[in-house]
Amino acid sequence: MVDFWSLGVLVFEMCCGWSPFCAEDTQQMYKNIAFGKVRFPRDALSTEGRNFVKGLLNRNPKHRLGAHGDAEELMQHPFFADIDWDALGKKNLVPPFKPKLASIADTSNFDPEFTNALNTSSSLNARAAALAAGAAPASTP
Repeated sequence: MVDFWSLGVLVFEMCCGWSPFCAEDTQQMYKNIAFGKVRFPRDALSTEGRNFVKGLLNRNPKHRLGAHGDAEELMQHPFFADIDWDALGKKNLVPPFKPKLASIADTSNFDPEFTNALNTSSSLNARAAALAAGAAPASTP
């Protein structure tokens, strides 16, 4: 059985832009995790999306979404009502967003915070390009 707590944190962060338990200091963050109420921005998620995240972040693991039916319970949640899971499993769905790439190693859709490190090391660039092309690099730095 999988515990889906971290999925709830990840979905919240992806939709809202910050941690559901963010705080100025570590102690307060721990208090927020243990006792705080998760607050959503006004228009970040639908009602179904909020219920999905709240279900994943239930503090009682026995009542957490997925605790009884594992991933099947998540798949049946109203948040995923529009998903054809069989078609998805067969890769027969058109993605809602497909980025335009200049090349196989195009990183323009990533935040520069995460890609600037690649510019400082030609060996990292070569390794990343080789990995993106599906080839094993000759050596690791």
